Order: sequence, then structure tokens, then C-alpha cells
Amino acid sequence: MEELVNICTYKEFKAATDREVLNQAEGFVRLGYLLRKARDTEILRDSGYPTVVTFAEGEYGLTETYVSRYIAINKRYSQDGYSPYLQERFQGYGMAKLAEMLTLSDEVVEALPPELSKTEIQEVKREIRKEQEITDLEVMLEEKEDGNEEKSSLEKWLQVYIQENKEEWSRAKKQVPGSKGKEGKEGAAGDEGEEEAKINWVMDFLAPTGIAAKMARIKGEGKFMLTIKGKYSPLELLNLRTNEKETYTLTECAELMESIRMREGEEEKEAERKEEAERRNEASEEKLAPVQEMAEDEEPPKAKEETQSEKRQTIAEEEKEEGRQMEVEDYPELLPEGYTPTAYIKCHDGSEVEEKEWRQAKTLIGKLYEDTAMENWNLEEVYRKAKKLVIILEKLYKER
Repeated sequence: MEELVNICTYKEFKAATDREVLNQAEGFVRLGYLLRKARDTEILRDSGYPTVVTFAEGEYGLTETYVSRYIAINKRYSQDGYSPYLQERFQGYGMAKLAEMLTLSDEVVEALPPELSKTEIQEVKREIRKEQEITDLEVMLEEKEDGNEEKSSLEKWLQVYIQENKEEWSRAKKQVPGSKGKEGKEGAAGDEGEEEAKINWVMDFLAPTGIAAKMARIKGEGKFMLTIKGKYSPLELLNLRTNEKETYTLTECAELMESIRMREGEEEKEAERKEEAERRNEASEEKLAPVQEMAEDEEPPKAKEETQSEKRQTIAEEEKEEGRQMEVEDYPELLPEGYTPTAYIKCHDGSEVEEKEWRQAKTLIGKLYEDTAMENWNLEEVYRKAKKLVIILEKLYKER
């Protein structure tokens, strides 16, 4: 007791506190052992107490709940399951944490780092209870993520954890060893070795304090707990539904994190390319819109009407190119005043048209039919003949 009074530094204080916590836990184990012995033997025969519960309550004010807890702690944490000695691996946990872990499976208890606080252990218990509320059938019916078949459990776990912790991941990506963040600063490699830098990168992201128990739920498989017990211990990934455990090195974890980072970078670049293409399309549409509006609102300018003389001149020139024998009617300026052709054709409505013009129209119709029947017909030639036909028909219509 004197040594507690003379404590002056934090180091001495911490060491003394650790001893008392340890002694407290060991004291609970020893008390649990004694209560078990009283329950399992005839040692209380001459005490006047019929049961260990009445003895504990009458002598020490301990209720049945506390008696059961002390006995359970001894059974769970004592050496060989029935002794006054605390197992070495549970030394340092403290009574409160040992009591919290009573309802956890052996696999979960073994996976938890001793340095976890009581609050953190309670959070682990809550996560496990939430997972237990989901039936095995519901898990089987869950739609698994595409492309997960070939991935390890750790990679699938990291993908989910990263999606749920985007802010921390964004900071981690800027500090990846050997890369440069947005500010242009070198990633956290420095003078460290490459592997050491990768390990530190993982620790900074998943366990900044050095120890952690992190949860993430993989669709179709259930919730997994990743425990980290320092930078020189392997990672343990425990399936909370099956209690199956896998171990990974921190280097393997770093490589998976880098793979995810690279994949996300490619996806971001592809998304940027698509956005840029969409912006360009929108800009092009905006430029075309005014032109289209004008085309809808304004009437197209009318082509200058050819005079009758010009129409005749056009016909004459084109027929000359075709080598046709020109007739006197093709030169109206040379005809005497009042001259009319002698040959007419009577139409169905009783009107009469010049036979020569009608014959030219029929010839052009025949040629157009022949031209367009060809497999590779000349659009320019057909257009020229069609235009000529329209001129003749207009003339016939006006002179009928």
C-alpha cells in the first residue's frame, strides 16, 4: 500500500493501475472458483446455508445474478476451466471486459485484441446481435455483387468497408506510398522501406491507434469482423455467422487496397470522359437550335422565276447537248407575229396542247423511268431531266 502513496510519475501510476486491474480480474476468477466449489461440494453443510446463493447473499450481500456471473467467469476464463488461476491470454482484460465477453463465442473472444475498451466490446456485441436477427435463408436470397466470385474474402470486405467510410478512404488515397496527393505532396513513403510504408498506410486507414475490430457485411455471406493487433501481427478476418477465420498479412491488405484505388481511378476517368462527351453534345445542340428555329419560323426564299424565253433557251441548250435536231419553234424570236404551231393534241378536259411539247414530255418521262430502274443511277443526271420535265409541263399547263 505504501508504494501507491509514493507514486510520482505517470509511468509508475500506469504500472500500478495495470497491476490492480489484473489483481481485480484474478480476484473475480478466484471468487468464482470458491463459489463453484461451494456449489459442487458439501463444504456448506455445517454453515447453516442450504445453497451457495443464500450463503453469498447472507454473508456478502451478493444476489443470485452476481453469483452466477462469478461462476461463469471462472468457468470461461480460468485455466483448464475449473481453477483459481486466470488464463494467461486473458490477463490485462479487466473484470468489466471479461463480463462483457461472457456471451461471445470462443472464436470472437480469441479474435478480439485485449486493448479494446468495454465500449468497443459492447459495439461488437451489438453488431453480432444485428447479424443474428438475419436468417440463413435471407442471406442465401441476397443478391451478391457482380464479379465477387474470384475475389478473396478480404477484398470483398474492403470494398464494402471503403463504401461505408468514403471520407477516410478519400484521405487515405492521397497518402498512398509513392504517389502524390492533390496538393502535390509525396505519399507516406519518405525514408521508410517500401513494404514498411505500405504497412503504415494500411494501419493509418484501418487502425490509427494500432488496434481495432472493424465490421463490414458482404451480401450473400454475412457480416465479417476484421481484427488488427498491431503492425507486426497478421490480420484476422472472422465470419460472424460461421465463425470461420482467415488470416492475411498487412502487405496483402495493402496490395488489395492499392488495386481498389487503381480501379476507382480508371472508373473516375471513364466517368469524366463521358461527362465531357455529354457537355460537347449539349454545346453542339445549343448552337444548332437557333438555326433550326429560323428554319421553322421563316419561309425559304423563293427562287427567281425564269421567264418563258429563258425556259425555252434552257431547253434548247440541253437538247443541243443531246444532239437533237432543233426545230423552228425552238426560236420564238425568229417566228412571225401571230405564228402558232400547226399540230395540237386534245387533252381529256377538252383543252389542246402542242404536239411537239407533249412528245418531249413523254420522252423525258421514259428516260427518267429507264434511269431510275438502273442499279446505280446518276442522281445529278436524273435531277437535270426531271427539272426539264417540270419546265415543259408548266408550259403545257399555262398554254392549254
